[in-house]
Amino acid sequence: MRFDLVAFDLYGTLLDVSGLAARLEPLAGSGAADLLARWRKAQLERTWRETAYEPFGVVTERALEQVAPHLDGKTRAEM
Repeated sequence: MRFDLVAFDLYGTLLDVSGLAARLEPLAGSGAADLLARWRKAQLERTWRETAYEPFGVVTERALEQVAPHLDGKTRAEM
């Protein structure tokens, strides 16, 4: 059997993301855990709503812009 596409759910399935909030605190402050939860929710919602393929990096960037417009572009890029 030949597959044209194989997809994996990395976030929380293959990758341990439990320490992400602590690593984001220097960039996002004490609300990093809340920001991370809202960012992840926005990522998923964007993937459900998109009608055309976008690389996940683009989806991720746009989701962060959506939930953290107060952060400057340099900080968002570091995240």
